[in-house]
Amino acid sequence: MLTQEMEQIEKSIFNINGTIIKLKFSEFPSDMKMLVFLAGELPNSAKYFSTFADVSTDKLLDVNISFGTEPHIDFRPWQYHKRLTVAEKVPEITDKLDKTQLAPSTKRS
Repeated sequence: MLTQEMEQIEKSIFNINGTIIKLKFSEFPSDMKMLVFLAGELPNSAKYFSTFADVSTDKLLDVNISFGTEPHIDFRPWQYHKRLTVAEKVPEITDKLDKTQLAPSTKRS
């Protein structure tokens, strides 16, 4: 039954405020984790789990989020210089974690 509903959704065309939207269900390629690894980023289970967009777990459940490239849009592609700024903060956070009483199994390697 679920696959029939998914097929029906894929066949449908939605008009939202004059924008025509057609949906397609697909799996993420297994290469996504490899791309994240090669980009030197945190695993895709981290707070900013997407290598390709500024999407964080803080806003993940908000259904009023917008997608696009304009500055006022909530989820938009990362700007490379901002990615570098975030990456530079990783050692600082790692040092803070090393000084805590957390069990080693709690910390990421």
